[in-house]
Amino acid sequence: RNKVQLSRYHQLLLDNGEERNEHLAEDPALEQHTTVLKEALTEQDDRRLTDIQVSLRTNALRIARDVRPKFVTNLIVKDPYQLKSKPDTLKQLVDSKDHKVKRATVALLSIIASAHDGTKYLLSQDENLVAYLCEIVKHEERGSVTQRFA
Repeated sequence: RNKVQLSRYHQLLLDNGEERNEHLAEDPALEQHTTVLKEALTEQDDRRLTDIQVSLRTNALRIARDVRPKFVTNLIVKDPYQLKSKPDTLKQLVDSKDHKVKRATVALLSIIASAHDGTKYLLSQDENLVAYLCEIVKHEERGSVTQRFA
């Protein structure tokens, strides 16, 4: 047990104090999350939509910065928001009456947009998305959590 712990600390030192958690960017965990997100979208289950988006964002933040683009690329391939078939999905989520859904969506979008492929993906789906998000954020309470995530 001590050897495992020492090995983990040694790896943290090698990675400049960041846990790499590269396995979180891989398909099995991401596949399960994207499936749940797609189901929640279909069922219009606000609680599940919020929980799964928060979970995806948390997993992305647990991954070392240099591995995060791989996570975003894998997420894009899975198309969890089904943007190819339903391009208005993000606008509907950001317009949600449930503030938690809106906040979770904007927070996950910030992770997606933080990678070059993610920005290209979002803009290729809807070139007005950024302007739309800016408009939404302008109407949020000053300093709100949603505003900070955007």
